[in-house]
Amino acid sequence: MRVLDIGANIGWYSLLAAELVGPKGRLTAFEANPSMAEIVFRNLMVNGFLDRAAVEQKAVYSESRQIEFQVYEHYMGSSSLFANKEAAATFKDTLKLLHVDAVSLDEFLPPGSQVDFIKIDAEGAEPFILKGATRLLSENRQVQIMMEFAPSIIKPSYGSIELFIDEIAALGFSIWRIAHDSTLVKSSLADLLSVVHCDVILKR
Repeated sequence: MRVLDIGANIGWYSLLAAELVGPKGRLTAFEANPSMAEIVFRNLMVNGFLDRAAVEQKAVYSESRQIEFQVYEHYMGSSSLFANKEAAATFKDTLKLLHVDAVSLDEFLPPGSQVDFIKIDAEGAEPFILKGATRLLSENRQVQIMMEFAPSIIKPSYGSIELFIDEIAALGFSIWRIAHDSTLVKSSLADLLSVVHCDVILKR
């Protein structure tokens, strides 16, 4: 299997994926924060997974270009394209602005690339990531996506939760919320609008 980990953080899910795909599989982990990307690389290296895994120190977005990335000094896992000083004040934290390379999946992966599973935890950039992957998703009908779904983060960055859900449906995906007992619950628009925060699976 070919797996993409978008927003790899320190690489916990990258390690799980690298073990599960086995030596014949392939993992690509994307992490925009340089210090975090270094940790992901070292975690994969010390666990013996560099034969099947690569780390890309890049943000994933709707297009390929240089982009501003806001890094929290302490809560680095919440760093994002859309972090701001008000949010940092809530965490009693400070922000550092970095200019990082961003890529769209359609431009990063050539036509005909196999992708079986994508994990996305990008602090509000999820709609933009999917916009930049329409060809890839159309070519890989079997692909499943595990994604953080946080309306309170997505709405300020994208403007409309309803639009994002409609766009997911237009790509042919159904949305399944991951319950606390790890079961999957098929979710309607009304269900998702009432959610504060959850993780979801997108599948066809």
